[in-house]
Amino acid sequence: MAGSVRDVDAICAKLESLPDVEVKITAKRGAAERFARVAVRSGRHLIVAAGGDGTLNEIVNGVGERGEVLIGILPLGTGNDFARSLQLPSDFDEGVAVLRAGRTRAVDLVRVTSDRVRYFVNVSAGGFSGAVNEKL
Repeated sequence: MAGSVRDVDAICAKLESLPDVEVKITAKRGAAERFARVAVRSGRHLIVAAGGDGTLNEIVNGVGERGEVLIGILPLGTGNDFARSLQLPSDFDEGVAVLRAGRTRAVDLVRVTSDRVRYFVNVSAGGFSGAVNEKL
C-alpha cells in the first residue's frame, strides 16, 4: 500500500470483505512484485494494486505476460496517474464497487529487455528524467 495511506486497518477490512481475497501489505520496494509473482504461481486470477503508480508497476512486473491474470487498481497513492488516465474513481469505496462489478478494460503491456526484462503499462523514462524530476 502507498505510504500516504492513513487508516490501513479500515482499508484491509474492506478488502477482506471481497470474496476469496488475501491481503498483503508492502513495507519495502519489490515486495508487491514478489507477492504478485507468488499469487500468480498459486493460481490467483485477480491481483489488486491498492496503492499508487509504483505499486501498480511492481504488480505488473510480478504478473508479466500471463494473460489469464487481471490487475485491479484501487488508487491510494499520491499521483495515481494511471488510474486517472483510466478515469477510475478516486473514492476507495467506489473503487471496491468497480472490483465487485468485475468491470475490466484491456490496456497495452510494454516489455523492455536490457540487462533484465521489465514491463510497464503507464510511463517509462530513461536517461536524465530522474534528475529533471529532482530539480523541479
